[in-house]
Formats: sequence, structure tokens, C-alpha cells
Amino acid sequence: TSRRFLRLFSSGGNQGPAIFLRGEPVTVVGRDRFLAVIYHEGAPLPDGTQMLGYMLMDGMTGQRICSGSLSAISSGSSLSWAGFSNDCSLMSLDTDGMMSMLAPTTNNVSPSTGNSFEWLPMLDTLGLKKSDDDVFWPITVLDGKLVCVPLKGGNEHPDATRRPVTTTLSFRMPLARGTATKSSMLEEVSVRANIALNQKKFFNDIISADHENPDDLLEEYDSVCSQVDKVTLKLFIGYLEGGKVERALDLVSRLHLEKSFDVAITLSDRMSQGKLSDRIEIVKECRFTLPLEDEMDDGSFIEDGADGDFNGGDNLGSPPNHRHGEVDEELYTKTPTSKQISPDVNLKRELDEEPSSPRRVRTKFASTQDEPHGAVKRRLNPFAKKRLESPAKGRLDLTPKSPTKKLALARTSTFSTQSREQHKISKTII
Repeated sequence: TSRRFLRLFSSGGNQGPAIFLRGEPVTVVGRDRFLAVIYHEGAPLPDGTQMLGYMLMDGMTGQRICSGSLSAISSGSSLSWAGFSNDCSLMSLDTDGMMSMLAPTTNNVSPSTGNSFEWLPMLDTLGLKKSDDDVFWPITVLDGKLVCVPLKGGNEHPDATRRPVTTTLSFRMPLARGTATKSSMLEEVSVRANIALNQKKFFNDIISADHENPDDLLEEYDSVCSQVDKVTLKLFIGYLEGGKVERALDLVSRLHLEKSFDVAITLSDRMSQGKLSDRIEIVKECRFTLPLEDEMDDGSFIEDGADGDFNGGDNLGSPPNHRHGEVDEELYTKTPTSKQISPDVNLKRELDEEPSSPRRVRTKFASTQDEPHGAVKRRLNPFAKKRLESPAKGRLDLTPKSPTKKLALARTSTFSTQSREQHKISKTII
């Protein structure tokens, strides 16, 4: 309104609270559940550049999604058109012929930081004009293409008495490139594909709460991820064939699915790039391997004392000997001890009969000296490996010890009594 009020009405006609705009309104556009308001932020610059701002809102809930300055205005130009694409991306076109899009940028390293929105140039129609008087009158944006009516002769609007002839202009971001090679074209397609994927994820996150089948949204998102990864892998192959190993490694961060990482590792091995395969494997493990703390939070481990010690019989709920939350270091060591003790067979059956047992159960049994009366009998594992341990430091006694067993003289020894008697008899002269 003239007082800078923004009034929102529901589909049933109920009115929400009025919102003050930050400046004089310029235009209001909407699609699906999204609403965008563009307003003046200040007076134009001396060269004629408009100073505009925007506010993107969720029309269903009335919450503000983002707001800021509409920086997608070329120098010396003003806003010519604004609208939404078929994937609910906010688009703008200035009088200089630059088409821009408000895109969410997601941090792959730390997704918990949320989305931030930036204006990105998607198409420069200035280079597509055959003369300075040509104008592209926009209609809508559909699947990465601008549907418009080409006007010639200085006309600013199509003739309403005739059916206009429409044309489509594919998006092409103004990326810096050297020669027009196949890899440079794939690089531009890969960048736009990832931008569209981020917009898809942002839209799914908003409508997932009201959607009947959220699993269908996940399947659709995975399908789009597979298509985007195919474009990225094509560019990956081009970099490997050109010997650009560093660029190929940087490109791996744009992959989304785990099987795409496996394909990249296979391609690297075929190109005899073993070090690159190792680096890709490290990136894959960092992306898809669940940390140990997260696994313990999910209940995949049972800590000592968390559910009580196993004392045998039906006494599975006895008070624990360890404090809750402590993790014994012996549970995570893989060094075999001199005596491997296995639990009793009855205890193993009781664990197997539990319907909601975790994926991995780790238990620790105390020594037999600390067992209370009536504890489970334990037996040695005959298949356990034994380790020969060196004597403790400071306990090695190097002093010679006398033999404990008394040594006896042999019969043939010349010092024995029987031997001396036989020697005398042999000397007797008959």
C-alpha cells in the first residue's frame, strides 16, 4: 500500500498481520507458496543504477526466508522484470539484459550451518542481440531456459493484436574460460547443475513437513543427484585425459552419491593414478563414514555399566559396577590377552533371545577373584591365542642358583664306592 504495508491473506480469506516494508514497494511476485517483494532501498546512484532490496517469504506460514539488497543490477540500469522459475527460484532481469537468479548456497563440509542466498548471473542476453535496438521481452523461466518474445525496431512490448512468436534462450553463466573446449562447456553445465540441485534440496526441505510421502521426495532428490553426478564424472574424465590431476581431485567434492565416488576411484585406477584414488578414498570416508560418537549416540554400542553387568541367570538387571557413561578402553583394543574368557552358553542364549538387541554388543567380564557368590562359571577358550610375555623390568635375577635336585654319582664313576671295590678285585692276584 501507499503506507508500505504488506498484507497477507490465506486461501480461505483469513488475514494475517500487516508487515512494514523497508522501502517503497516496486513489485510483488509469487509462485506456489513463495512470495517475493522488491522495494527501494534508497535513491539511485549518479549513473542511474537503482538501489533495490528484496524479501523472500513463505506465503503459507508468513515467515521471512531471506532478505537483502538486490545486487543483480548492472551499472546504469534498472529492474526490467522479476518472477519465479518452474522450480520456484526467484529471477530478475535488468534493462541491460542480464538475467540473474537468487540461489541457495549449501556448505557441503558443514551442512548444519544452513543456507545462505546469493544472486548469481545466469544469462547475458546482450551478446545474443543482433542490433542495439533488439529486446527480449521475458515471459517465464522453464527448465533453465528463458522463454521470451524477441522484439525488433525499438519496440518495448509485443503487439497485442497478433499472436507473438516465442523463443527460448538457454542459460549460460559467464564463467572465465580460455578456449572453447569440451571441458569448459561441461564445467559450466556442472556448475549450473549443482545450483539447481541446491535449489531442489531447499524446496524439498520446506515442503517436506506438509508432504504426504517424504520418502518420495528423497527418491526424487537421489535421482537428480545421480544425473548431476554423471555430468561431474564426464568432466572428471576430461581432466584425467588432459593430465589435470589437481583439478580432478577438486572436482570430487561436487559428487553427492557414494557410488559416484566408487566410479571415480575406478576411473582413476584405469588411468594409473593410484595416489589420486587414495585421496578420493579419503574424501569418501570423511563424507560417508559415521563417526564413533554418532554410532554410540544411535545405540549401536553398549557401554560398560550402561545396562548393568551380566552376572548370570536371570539377574540381568543387577546394579552396574561402573558409572553410567564411562567407556572402558579395553573394549576398543584388539590386542589378544594371555587368557581369552568366553561367556557361558546360557548367557549367550539369553542375549540371542532379546528381540531388540543392538547391532554390536560388547561386554566385559571381571576376573574370577572378584566374582560374587553364585556368579556364572567361566571356562578357558581352547581356541584363544597365547602371548609369550617378557619378564617384568627389574625382576630379572641374574645370580646363579644352585640346582634344587641332589645330583648322584653314576655307577661308572671312579669316585663311587662300588667302582673302587671292583677296581680292587681286578687287581687281586690269583
